[in-house]
Amino acid sequence: MSRFLRLALLLCFVLPVSLLTLGVDVWAANRFVQQARAAHRPSAMGTVTESTVATSRGSKGSTNYHFVVRYTYEVEGRRYAGSRVRYIMDNGTQDTVVGLARRFPKGSQVEVFYRPDTPSEALLQPGLRGSDFLLLMLLGVFNFMVAALALLTLSKPATEVPSFEREGRTHVTLLSMPPVAVGSVTLGIGLMAGSLAWSTSAEPSVPQALLLWLAVFALGGAAMQAQRWRLDQGTRDLILDERTRTLSLPALLGRTQRLDVPWSQVVDVTVETRGIGGGKKVHGLVLELRIPPGMSRREVVCEWGPEDKALALADWLRSRLNPPASPRRIRASGT
Repeated sequence: MSRFLRLALLLCFVLPVSLLTLGVDVWAANRFVQQARAAHRPSAMGTVTESTVATSRGSKGSTNYHFVVRYTYEVEGRRYAGSRVRYIMDNGTQDTVVGLARRFPKGSQVEVFYRPDTPSEALLQPGLRGSDFLLLMLLGVFNFMVAALALLTLSKPATEVPSFEREGRTHVTLLSMPPVAVGSVTLGIGLMAGSLAWSTSAEPSVPQALLLWLAVFALGGAAMQAQRWRLDQGTRDLILDERTRTLSLPALLGRTQRLDVPWSQVVDVTVETRGIGGGKKVHGLVLELRIPPGMSRREVVCEWGPEDKALALADWLRSRLNPPASPRRIRASGT
């Protein structure tokens, strides 16, 4: 992606969507806190003056249901009117709305919970329910998607190779996501699965919803630790050993086991581009090898989608091995 296209995408789409998501997050957090605090409010007896089930036409011809209620109550001799059932309202399903209309029929006496400092602000159902925590889970899905889009847009081309030393040898990990990225992706998938499970089942209790949240975070943490363990094994690492002057290639692209190549056999390091169908291309890091007596062979170390990653690793490896054919070369093979 070009610099101009990345900037245009950031300003015209990612930034507005991020600000909108942030606004929804602030609104939802305020509602969540208000609903929780309402459980400790004082109450007064009131009377329901209106209780109806309203409908509206939704997308694709569906019908949305809404519970409309009005009630009056008195606090310290002053009369107030209210219409809120909860701060986090779950209108939509017919069973839920009809159930509310039956619970709060017109003319019935109800307990109204009001704010001590603002008695005009009141509601009928204080405290949190299991569905409230799962609504946060659904909101978490959108936050995850926006964050992933922002990271992809802001990510810069790879110009440095993240190498590290282990037992006197230099390692470069190939084709592996960082543990935090794996944990984040797993967390996002868990949030989606949890939201889907909630939408197709009965309303859970608060302990059940909290256990689901705990399970999702535990799954993400386990995935992160598992990826960290896999990286520690070094099975996807390209390994340079300066003491023995050998290059160890991981078991990828048809290799069933590690392949150790003496530095003296490497005559060039190139990047080869090939089509894989659908207009997509992959870029492979290729070693040009000279094998005695007088034979040559090409060995593809690894392939990536981003060309900049292959070029960065080729430049880095060329600087370490210093093969006879030093200029960078990029080859394009047929599709």
